[in-house]
Amino acid sequence: MLNLFSIVKILRGKVYMASWEQVVLMKKPEVSKLLEKRHILDDDLKQVVHLAEESGKKLFSPGSGEYLAKMRIGKATFYARYVPKDEGYEINSAYVHKVEILEK
Repeated sequence: MLNLFSIVKILRGKVYMASWEQVVLMKKPEVSKLLEKRHILDDDLKQVVHLAEESGKKLFSPGSGEYLAKMRIGKATFYARYVPKDEGYEINSAYVHKVEILEK
């Protein structure tokens, strides 16, 4: 079942979301507390998930069924561990760091 709030169109079997603001996140209470403690906002996580789903740049863990995605926002890099669900994306954990990694 597709979430009509976060899905705009399907083209050639790929799902496209209109914008990161429309990403629907779900979190257990203990995850919400952890993210609050780490000062990670829902808007940050929505951007990470949106980029990962649109670009396909994400890692998959067959053991847990989770995806790991990252995105640089400003001077920080945000990481999200999540599982796609019919209603949106279940966030299992996330973290952030402000180290700049130069890639060649």
